[in-house]
Amino acid sequence: MVKTPATFTIERGLLKRLDIYVKKRERSFGGRRSKSSIVEEGLENILYRLEREISGLEGRDLSVTR
Repeated sequence: MVKTPATFTIERGLLKRLDIYVKKRERSFGGRRSKSSIVEEGLENILYRLEREISGLEGRDLSVTR
């Protein structure tokens, strides 16, 4: 797969959001959960939000490609 500058921007943004999420959750759990489970939870959260955004766009007159 050829990566465009937009792909790198999206990846960088996703990793930044995930890092912020993990740091906040680590502080709130105080080491009682593994980092991998927090990362998994964060990815599920981000995917859920993206799915909601996409479904919201599909209801409009915008062209959305999955």
